[in-house]
Amino acid sequence: MQFHARLVHADSGTRVVQVSARSGNLQLGSALGEANTAEAAEDRALQRLQQRLASTSPSAAPLPSLASAPPAMAAASAAAPAAPD
Repeated sequence: MQFHARLVHADSGTRVVQVSARSGNLQLGSALGEANTAEAAEDRALQRLQQRLASTSPSAAPLPSLASAPPAMAAASAAAPAAPD
């Protein structure tokens, strides 16, 4: 996972930083942080992003698989026609 920080706003006494996380070409999420310095704003944004990613991780909330889908949905997926060539 790679993190990228970007200063998005600077005013007297206030800095806003956006931190985003990527895994390969997949954008995992982003968060904003505001503080008196860019470094503190980046730290706040990174902390928020890490909390967000932890709360949406597969171990926290597993996505349903097709096997656990309601029978009508599983049957519809199995009976879906193939795309024409």
